[in-house]
Amino acid sequence: MAHEMNFFRGIPFGRGRLRVFHLLFADDSLLFCQASEGDWCCIQKILDSYGRVSGQLINNSKTSIYFGRFTPVHLRVNLMSLIGVVEAQRFDRYLGLPAIVGRSKRNAFSYLLERIQKKISSWSHRNLSQAGKEVFVKAVL
Repeated sequence: MAHEMNFFRGIPFGRGRLRVFHLLFADDSLLFCQASEGDWCCIQKILDSYGRVSGQLINNSKTSIYFGRFTPVHLRVNLMSLIGVVEAQRFDRYLGLPAIVGRSKRNAFSYLLERIQKKISSWSHRNLSQAGKEVFVKAVL
């Protein structure tokens, strides 16, 4: 409702007019907005209302914020002090995957290949049939 009234704008997705405002996973939420005090104040009001109704509160020690590369430093500092959270680092992970992928998918996910190769190389002492190895690889992946 708030995004329909342009209280906060989300972020554009793809080349169309589609905008993303949030993604929800089990007990985690990712919120997307423009880097402005107005957008954050709107989101804060929504979260405060939700907290009053549900009894659930935001844990700021588990909360981080990510800024686009063109967000000015003074605005980043201002918003982080207003919100009371830390900035997400480039190599932070969410659900075991990189939170920020960037242009090079190969570099972002290369650690996964290394981990899988390390596990597979340790199988040399196991006497598994081809089918057993296939099941084992699928279980690891």
